[in-house]
Amino acid sequence: MKHCMKLCAQPFYMISSGKKSVEIRLYDEKRKSLKEGDEIEFSLEENGKTQNETLNVKITGLYRFDSFADLFYSDLYALTGSDGKTAEEFTNSMRQYYSKEKEQTFGVLAIKIKLLN
Repeated sequence: MKHCMKLCAQPFYMISSGKKSVEIRLYDEKRKSLKEGDEIEFSLEENGKTQNETLNVKITGLYRFDSFADLFYSDLYALTGSDGKTAEEFTNSMRQYYSKEKEQTFGVLAIKIKLLN
C-alpha cells in the first residue's frame, strides 16, 4: 500500500541525503494503517504550500512509544536526524508539530524507512 505525507524542507532533505532514516509522527488513526513493507510518498512543503518535489520510501520498521522522550532514550533516536539535542530540546522541537495533549492521547510512532528513489 502507498501512503502520502507532507514534510517540511529540513527533514525532507535529510531523508534524501541519507542523514535521516526514521520519521516521527503521532500514532493517530492515519498512522495506524501503516504496515512494514508499505511505501510512503513524502511531498515537500514550504511556506504552507506543497511543492512538486517528492521522495518515495519503503517502511522497514514501525516502533511505538508513549512519548517523544521515550523515543529519545531509544537506539532509534540516532536515526531521526535530531542528534546533538537533549531530551528536552528534542521534545520542544517536536512541539512545533504536535501538542503535548496529542502526544499523550495518541503516543509516538517512529517509522523506519529506506529511500527508494
